[in-house]
Amino acid sequence: MYAGMRVLIMTLIAVELACGDSTASSDTAPAGIVSPPSKPPTVVGLQISPTDSVMKFGAAGVFSAYYSMSDASRVAVRASWYSTDDMVVTIDPVTGYAFAVGSGSAVILAHAGNHAAGVSVEVHEPAAMGVSDALVVQDFSITEFPYPWAPGYQYAPQLRVAARPGRFPFVLILQFSVPGLDAPRPIACGAQVTPGVPRDLNGEDYGEWTLSFGETGHRASGADATAIISFVDETGMLSTLTVRGPVVSGGPPASYGGAAGACFHGYSGG
Repeated sequence: MYAGMRVLIMTLIAVELACGDSTASSDTAPAGIVSPPSKPPTVVGLQISPTDSVMKFGAAGVFSAYYSMSDASRVAVRASWYSTDDMVVTIDPVTGYAFAVGSGSAVILAHAGNHAAGVSVEVHEPAAMGVSDALVVQDFSITEFPYPWAPGYQYAPQLRVAARPGRFPFVLILQFSVPGLDAPRPIACGAQVTPGVPRDLNGEDYGEWTLSFGETGHRASGADATAIISFVDETGMLSTLTVRGPVVSGGPPASYGGAAGACFHGYSGG
């Protein structure tokens, strides 16, 4: 009897231990089996910050781009930037710095990888329109030079401006006229000019003039060129300044890697 009871007790203990081992082993993966790693988040879209915005006439701002990730996070990304109307808002294609150079609306576009996004920007009318003396033109001429890789001549504006003491003009748009040539399209600038710091609006980009224009088969007549400069002063008044200057024979820039000019942001030296 006692022998039978002992066998029964030992059997129950063995069963209990076996059950305990089974429970313990269920909490750990069998040897040699590795749990699969969690999947990293993937890119699902592109966002621009700020979103739809309003800019003051003559103001500057900066746009940033972010990847939208599958885990709802955002990752900053370097994007290429464009404006649908650079006579309203001009934007640096590399940095995203934007300048409101005219009233109206434009869409700022960003592109990164296989993704693109856009935001609307409205620019209000200037506070006033009139005659401001905030901007001074120190020098203006047009450099005529033979184009190295094509027949004909190119024309590079040389335009240095300054601000009167205590004034802070913001150059918006440049329009040039060279007798003998069709008028080139207006140039959106976006250059802040401060007292005591004259600024060259055009400059050099990797050994070439940042801004130049020309026409195959046409050459300047030799008469003076004209520059019309639209700017807004620190009071918000929109003004234009017209100057004349000679067309002079010259060549490409003497320097390499210099300043690209105050109108050209994000270039080699801008």
